[in-house]
Amino acid sequence: MSEKRYIVMIDDNFHYMDEDHRHKHGEFSTYEEAVKACERIINEELEDMRKQGVEEEKLSSTWSMFGSDPFILGDTKNGYFSGRRYINKLV
Repeated sequence: MSEKRYIVMIDDNFHYMDEDHRHKHGEFSTYEEAVKACERIINEELEDMRKQGVEEEKLSSTWSMFGSDPFILGDTKNGYFSGRRYINKLV
């Protein structure tokens, strides 16, 4: 069994900089798996916002205020995952 080297954590944008609202999502063996988990979290949240009637042009700002912002702890030689950068590519 391989060692889990990457941890996905989630910050709550509504409680920006408040670590009491941070939680662990999961542990992953590879950076790529961790990135996919982060992307899945954001994709599911955006889809939920769409279902709630948030207009496409307001998705980014709504996510910035109320969304879950996943990030990866672990070896950073692969770079780092940015929820903001990912959102900007999507919407």
